[in-house]
Amino acid sequence: MSLFSDRQTPTQHIAFMAMMCAINIIMAVVASFLPLAGLAIMIALPLCNAFVGRFCKVKYYPIYLLATIGLSIACTAYDFSNTIFYVIPATINGLMFGFAMKKGYNRAISIFLVSLINIAFTYLSLFLIKVIYGIEMIDALLHLIQITPNETINAIVPSFIYVYGLASSALASLFISIQPIQIQNESKAGELLSKLYPTFGLFFFALELVFAFVLNSVSYLFMMMGIYWVIMAVTSNICAKSYIILIIEGVCLLVGSLVFSACFRLVPEEQGLLLIGIPFSMISLVSTIFTLFLLKKRTDPKINAME
Repeated sequence: MSLFSDRQTPTQHIAFMAMMCAINIIMAVVASFLPLAGLAIMIALPLCNAFVGRFCKVKYYPIYLLATIGLSIACTAYDFSNTIFYVIPATINGLMFGFAMKKGYNRAISIFLVSLINIAFTYLSLFLIKVIYGIEMIDALLHLIQITPNETINAIVPSFIYVYGLASSALASLFISIQPIQIQNESKAGELLSKLYPTFGLFFFALELVFAFVLNSVSYLFMMMGIYWVIMAVTSNICAKSYIILIIEGVCLLVGSLVFSACFRLVPEEQGLLLIGIPFSMISLVSTIFTLFLLKKRTDPKINAME
């Protein structure tokens, strides 16, 4: 049986899940001895768990989840803080993303939602490590890579965790997409949702602007969410060969970059990076207007009669 195919019998499920569970355990042990390796593990590990979510039946998920987490903790009982931080979020997020792909849910929205869940479980793991070991895991990692924590660094930590979640889900999506057995096409509802990507981006850029005056860390996070949806919108336009809107978006990127350069020196240093959202928010705004115009054009008989 191919690695990239649905499991049918209990024996096939057990063999496949045992292999993926072993990979998780090995990664947990490596992370316990080489904490810096965990930064790469955070991206790669969800892929193995996504395969389980995609190719195994849902009724086997709890068995796999308990076995992976339990055995990983047992094998790193001497210090399972890294297991809590790396393996548990990766296992849960990978399973959830694989399940979304199994059901044929909209890929962009699945990646986004799983990344949000990744933030929640990562901060839960940080809390557990703090309670059990009294260690600030983020500060420890920054110390390992010789970065001194400061206000700006602390503000971008949530965004960094979010981007890591995006990267791991995107990697899983890539490998699942190129496997020989074709996945079901996304639903019609998912196709319609793709038209709203620019609007999603505009919404998060509006939140970025609001929180820029309240809490920088949350503002940075919303900016990264907005950028994600702009990238998804542009990618969708490339796939649809919408050359006109792509040209307009390119002009917005150029003009927005010039505005960013002009304004960067006018704001405090800790908020300067928030201006990165300017060119992307311009793309989001123009794309939203263009999409609304096309929708109106399709539904307004007067516009159609004039053509």
